[in-house]
Amino acid sequence: MFKFYFLLFLILGNALIVNAQESYLKGKIVDASNAPLMGASVTVKGSKNATVSNQQGGFSLKLSAQFPITLQVSSVGFTTQNFVLKSSDFVTINLQESTNQLEEVMVSSGYMVQKKAEFSGSVAAISAKQLQNRPTTSFDQLLGGQATGIDIIQPSSILNSTPIMRVRGINTITSGLFPLVVVDGVTVFVGSIGGLIGNNPLSDINPNDIQSIDVLKDASAAAIYGSRAANGVMVITTKKGKVGKPKVSYDTWVSRATPFNLPELLGAEDYMMIKNEALRNAGKTDGFFPSKNADGSTVNTNWYDVAFRPGISHNHNVSVSGANDATNYYFSAGYTNQNSFIKFNTFERYVTRLNISHQLNKSVNVGANVMYSNGKNVGPNTGAVASNSMSSSSYNTNYITNEPLARATYILPPNVPVYRADGTFSIQNGNSVGYGANIPATVGTIMFIIWH
Repeated sequence: MFKFYFLLFLILGNALIVNAQESYLKGKIVDASNAPLMGASVTVKGSKNATVSNQQGGFSLKLSAQFPITLQVSSVGFTTQNFVLKSSDFVTINLQESTNQLEEVMVSSGYMVQKKAEFSGSVAAISAKQLQNRPTTSFDQLLGGQATGIDIIQPSSILNSTPIMRVRGINTITSGLFPLVVVDGVTVFVGSIGGLIGNNPLSDINPNDIQSIDVLKDASAAAIYGSRAANGVMVITTKKGKVGKPKVSYDTWVSRATPFNLPELLGAEDYMMIKNEALRNAGKTDGFFPSKNADGSTVNTNWYDVAFRPGISHNHNVSVSGANDATNYYFSAGYTNQNSFIKFNTFERYVTRLNISHQLNKSVNVGANVMYSNGKNVGPNTGAVASNSMSSSSYNTNYITNEPLARATYILPPNVPVYRADGTFSIQNGNSVGYGANIPATVGTIMFIIWH
């Protein structure tokens, strides 16, 4: 019995000692109107003991120090304050709004960072949050509607086609449309005139790697970049690591594209009737006749089915980032496989980036920003991109070769077969869809009548 009471005395004694050394401080953080403040930082000054307030402004802190203690409380937009506490009683802390918040806002102006109160230029700032959760392969497709004074025109629906970007209109003596694009202080090639480059150079920049975009729209940008800034400047800053534990993130999207609002087309029988009627009205003989399949049925080709399909695309990005007192790093890798609703139009890209910096001492900081991108763009003649187009200035008996693919789907005769009886494509002259049973000279004439 004596041993039992002795053991019980030891347990109670240890509990009393622990309670004497450790205690919990609970409280609430509010603003001047007594509204709770969420996310406020609460730190025991001189130690690493810290926490943040919850949605109701409440916080709980485990204390091991002897009272009195100094509590440091801070929140964005409020003045950091110190409070001396002599006990662990519940405490309500009122934070005062910061009156010099404008002085703390910084703006990138291309070559330097200035206080908002001192900056008088015209800058549109776009944050990473505005670019997130939107499926696209190039950041320029995300800029529409995100900032004033920036116009984005997509010349075609062909994958990875170069857009036309205008900042404050057209101002250069060469009538170039693109603004100057600077990524982490390095200018990148974008082409002098948007829409005339077969592959979009801006698609080499992974949208997931962008931290912010500052668009310099006023004439003062010319003082930094000269005549190249006449159409504005886009200053792109890529992501860096943040102090704390390494952060690993992965995001992906899958999309399905189909053609929409297509014109309703005539069948082969109605098509031949209308075409022959037009020829007779022009004083000519009939020139459109039915073609037969191998089984004896009449050819009735739906060119939409020949040229279009549901396009399934997917994108994957993974990144690792982190930082400590000396080293900051960010690494990302991405893969894109995009398929258009137009057959044989694909875009595949592999891209990776490494941003790393290390503080050797107070005066020397070394680092590197390295990016590698490998993209492959495959597409048919669409007529929208000059470098990928064939001449369309005349309509002759080979008119089919002069038509962009999407437009050709609703002007090609439905009484012309896609394949011959032996299974090969119905092609004449090596590069044109065949005439079927139609008279070639009549086809060229009727096309001239209709389109001219």
